[in-house]
Amino acid sequence: MERVGFLCLLLCGFLHMINSETLHQTEKEGNTVALKCGRLTKGPVTWSRDTNGQRVDILTTHNGETTKHIADPDRRYGSGADLVLIIYGVSQSYAGRYDCRGATVELSVTEETLHVRQKEGRIAVLRCGRLTNGTVTWSRDTNGQRVDILTTHNGEMTKHITDPDRRYGSGADLVLIIRRVSQSDAGRYDCSGATVELSVTAGTALWKVLIVVAVSCWVAVALVLFLWKCFYKRKGDNSCNLWDIVQFQRDI
Repeated sequence: MERVGFLCLLLCGFLHMINSETLHQTEKEGNTVALKCGRLTKGPVTWSRDTNGQRVDILTTHNGETTKHIADPDRRYGSGADLVLIIYGVSQSYAGRYDCRGATVELSVTEETLHVRQKEGRIAVLRCGRLTNGTVTWSRDTNGQRVDILTTHNGEMTKHITDPDRRYGSGADLVLIIRRVSQSDAGRYDCSGATVELSVTAGTALWKVLIVVAVSCWVAVALVLFLWKCFYKRKGDNSCNLWDIVQFQRDI
């Protein structure tokens, strides 16, 4: 009798292991991820997530119909064939443990790092990975701390920092715009869909530009004066040659 009870206990434990199958899935930021409910492909299933030690129901799917149990203004969550849970535009905040009746899924989200290079004084446009709609908060790593810059949603922008020179802005497709970039703007920027490493290269110094302009003006003036001198030259041969040009430049 004891042996039969022991076998029943082993069988129950085995069935529990099957029903509590743990899957591991890794996806890059900004991509769309589909989590499968183990071997289940039909019947009602409720997907939930462990958040701060509590189980929070996300949605229930049954026969192609979906009922959401949380607020989802950006429509990040959905369901598809075979009872899968679909998450659009995943970010680091979506990493964690998801449960359904057939399995537990551990979702890992890796960073997508983009590299942007721009010259000083120009406009830098940073894209949020593959994300082009929804709500995005752009932030920057400053002295080891994350500082939020602005949030953009449906064309509306809310700034989280003081910006008296109006250098920061947003545009179509959730981009972050930095006007008149300088070396101090170089660094790491984050949004919901990607991490952007901005490199700022030195532009042409103003004094170099002024020197080029001054020399060009001097040459133009010298040429005009030389042509004027040749035109009004009355003595001897009126033709002008290369030596005349050199001698004239010495005179002025």
